[in-house]
Formats: sequence, C-alpha cells, structure tokens
Amino acid sequence: MSGSPNKGCRGFTLIELLVVIAIIAILAAILFPVFARAKEAAKKTADLSNVKQLSLAVIMYMGDVDDVNPMLRNSPSDWACTRYHGGILPCQHTNSFHYVLNPYTKNKDISKSPQDSLTRSQINCIGPNNPEVDGGGIVSYGPSYNNPAFPLVSYGVSGYDSALYPSGNPSASFVPSLNGSAVSEPADTITLIPLFCTWSYYNGFWQYRFDQRWYMYSQSEAVAIGIGYDPAGCPSCFISAYPVFDDYGAIWCENHDGMSMEQYANVTNFGFGDGHSKAMHRESTLDPMWISNPANAVLLGKRNLVRAQR
Repeated sequence: MSGSPNKGCRGFTLIELLVVIAIIAILAAILFPVFARAKEAAKKTADLSNVKQLSLAVIMYMGDVDDVNPMLRNSPSDWACTRYHGGILPCQHTNSFHYVLNPYTKNKDISKSPQDSLTRSQINCIGPNNPEVDGGGIVSYGPSYNNPAFPLVSYGVSGYDSALYPSGNPSASFVPSLNGSAVSEPADTITLIPLFCTWSYYNGFWQYRFDQRWYMYSQSEAVAIGIGYDPAGCPSCFISAYPVFDDYGAIWCENHDGMSMEQYANVTNFGFGDGHSKAMHRESTLDPMWISNPANAVLLGKRNLVRAQR
C-alpha cells in the first residue's frame, strides 16, 4: 500500500492550545494565593514557637534570680566594641533582655521574627570598625516596659538602666523590673511583644516604646478614637502593623527610624507572663478607652492585657 505514514495524525489547533493555556492560567490564579497563605501560615507558626520559647526562657531566668523579670537593658552601649572592650571584636554591646536569656535559649536565631524584613541601620549605628555589620543578628521581640512614674502608659514588667560600666552603680534612668508576684494575672498579661525597629539588633538592644499603647493601635486608629494622656510628648508614635513601616524621622545614628508591628492575617503573636503564647488582634488587647481616657479606663477596670498590676 502506498501513502504517508503520518496520515491521520494532526497537531493541536489554535483553539485547543488557547483552551489549555486558559485552564493553566485559571489553576495558577487559584493555587498561587493558596501557596502564599500556606507560606504565611508556616511563618506564623514558626514565629509563635519563637515567642513561646522566649517566654519560657524568661520564666527559667526568673527562677534563678529571685523571681525578678529580666531588665530590658542594664548597661550602656559600646558601639564598635571600643568604649569598654578595647576594640576587641566582636563584643556584646549591651547587657540586654535577649542577652541574659542566652543560657536558656542557646539559640539567638529565635530572636528574629520570620516576618521581620526591616533593614537595620548598620555603619552609622554599629560603628565602622565592627565586622558584624548586621549587628550580630536581628532582634524582633522584647518585653513590656515598667515605669511606675507613668502608670497610665508604662505598666509592663521589665525595667531599664544604662548603668556606668564597670562600676554597676544605677544611673539616673534606672527603673527596676517587677517581681513575678507583682504580676497579678500572669496568664492574662502580655509580657513579650514583637516590634520591628531600625536599630534593634543583637549587639545592641531591642528598642522598646515608652508608651505601651503605641504597640496596640496605629496612628489613624488612635486619632479616630481620640488620643488622650501623652506624658512622652509623642502623640504620633502609634505604630502601624506589617507590612506598613512607619518612619519617625532621624535618630541619633540614622536619618530614618523605621518601625512596624508584626501581623499575620490581622493577628499578632504575643507572649504571656505564664509562658504561653497566643495570636490576637492588636486592638483586642486593650479597650479603646485606654487611648481616649486612660484615667477613666483604670477607674472602670477596662480591658488591658499589657497592664501587669491590676
């Protein structure tokens, strides 16, 4: 028989190819958001684990130091390791919260949130002679701040000092940390907060905020509620949630002071005084009256999960 061996075989028509491409595009449009959500969920789970481990490390630390919470900071900075360490690199600049927890965590990587993508200030803040240009690692989490001089806004657990090294004598800025027994409801008290800040790094210290309310509401939300008591003179310091990064202008070592609060699908992972961690909506941690009229919020017993002494 004669004839072409390929008789009866044909390729795809243009219409068929377009249909296949359209199906692939539809599947991609459906699956890519699913993959993105799965990736975000994995980050949230890893972050919750970090918060949990740090919260438990705090409890172990307190068990070794007469039940006193870690200090947020307890010595002066030594940028570039030259002030107190004779230029020997690298060195620990500040005796800070995450540093004193090292023996209990044994892993400084858990100090960084998987979501923390904020570029840290480098040469200007750390020093041109420091080979650890990343500041020894990013620090994303820190404790709530306690200052009894401002009980309406600074009602956390950890104190602050910049004592003169090596004498160890307290400075004028010294505020002690609370004893564990002073935290009246540890299971309902937020003690560990995820804040991304331009100059929070391992060889420095986590940049706390004076007013605990700033963590829980953005500036636009605070304005809508009506900003009330402001002892620090900074009514615009409320912090937006990730992926929005606020720029609060120049600081001592950098032209931009960027900040953002962690947020996964509208919730943030917080650590509590009894060692557990939990994802919550930021604004659900304290009643709006703490923004508009904190004095009345105290009198009426309005919800505030950061306030250690109730």
